[in-house]
Amino acid sequence: MNEVSLIGRRYTPRGGNFRAKESHISQMINEASGNSIDDTTNDIPELTAQQQNTSSRNKTIIETSDQQRKVRKPLISILIPSLNTAKYVRKCMDSVISQSLTNIEIICIDAGSTDGTYEILQEYALADPRIKLIQSEKKSYGHQMNLGLDAANGEFIGIVETDDWADADMYSRLYEAASKHNADVVLSNYFLYFSFPEEKNVFLEKLANCEYNSLTSGFSNNCALFQVPPSIWSGIYRRTFLAENHIRFNETPGASYQDASFHFMVCTAAKKIWLLRDAFLHYRQDNENSSWKSEDKVWCIFDEMHYYEDYVRHYTDAEKVIPRYMPFKFEKYVWNYNRIAQRHQWKFLVKMREEFLEHKKDGLLDSRFFPKRTWTLLQKLINEPICFYLMSCKGNRFFNSVRNFYFDWRTGKT
Repeated sequence: MNEVSLIGRRYTPRGGNFRAKESHISQMINEASGNSIDDTTNDIPELTAQQQNTSSRNKTIIETSDQQRKVRKPLISILIPSLNTAKYVRKCMDSVISQSLTNIEIICIDAGSTDGTYEILQEYALADPRIKLIQSEKKSYGHQMNLGLDAANGEFIGIVETDDWADADMYSRLYEAASKHNADVVLSNYFLYFSFPEEKNVFLEKLANCEYNSLTSGFSNNCALFQVPPSIWSGIYRRTFLAENHIRFNETPGASYQDASFHFMVCTAAKKIWLLRDAFLHYRQDNENSSWKSEDKVWCIFDEMHYYEDYVRHYTDAEKVIPRYMPFKFEKYVWNYNRIAQRHQWKFLVKMREEFLEHKKDGLLDSRFFPKRTWTLLQKLINEPICFYLMSCKGNRFFNSVRNFYFDWRTGKT
């Protein structure tokens, strides 16, 4: 891990006049904190000649920056993983440094960006002492997030991805709820954000089936939180809660649904969750490089569910938890089956069926925990896999013809 903090030296990044950009960033920081500044050109002290010539220069800079950060313990450490998002990262960073809750720590973890993202983050780190900039040697979302967790000092952990952005009062509102109700986790709804063809935000009430304004757990209200699509960046998590319950990210390659296992672990372990109906995070929908849009990321969801199941067996009452979790695992698998390219669907179906046949053999499938429709679909997968496939595959003309012939034959029309 290579932590880079640029406080204490002048740096001219690739990409134009840094002083103008630094002035813009500093102005936003001071506006958020209610301060004003007259001159931003003298904010950054020069290094001494000895510092400039020593081989331990970076170490000196990091120590100086860490001393500045220790003045006040941050209330929230906001983790920002990045990889080649230069097109969006300024909007993200501007929204974070402008938070009305100013006692925050901002930890940017870059996984080797080559499009200028890292240089942009350096600009922000140079202008704002609350920012830590870490380089990840692995292109792994899970590894990046674990580096951030290890570096965090805040009472709570927040997450913002670099193609998204947050309302200015997001973390003040979330922290206020956590403090007032002594919650280990606070979750909220979010907006679907579109910048093309016209800018718009659509409120998404993902918590609609859950209970607002009362302390709850993942297993309350028929495990409603387990059914919520993972959106781990719409909340905050007490750092000691994560550590005491051994909650870490799966360090599989790339950005491959590592949020799913994290979401399930939080739902399993948390006994004090507070839910807000409001939305603060704007989740971008028009980034074509988003991991969830890749039809060729086929097997990642298996890795994440197995990672969660290993966690359950090590740290919880597996006999109680796993049967209740089975409906959500099946729905997650079916969602990914419908998402992936048609050329992968049969192999995915075979692997999915093998797992649930094993679960059936082990007595882990209990119809009481399944919605009726989901249970019926699972039985179709187990007992009639070809029928399941022909009903659901992304067919071309040939597959549509075969499917029509099959159902005509089953119904006696042929």
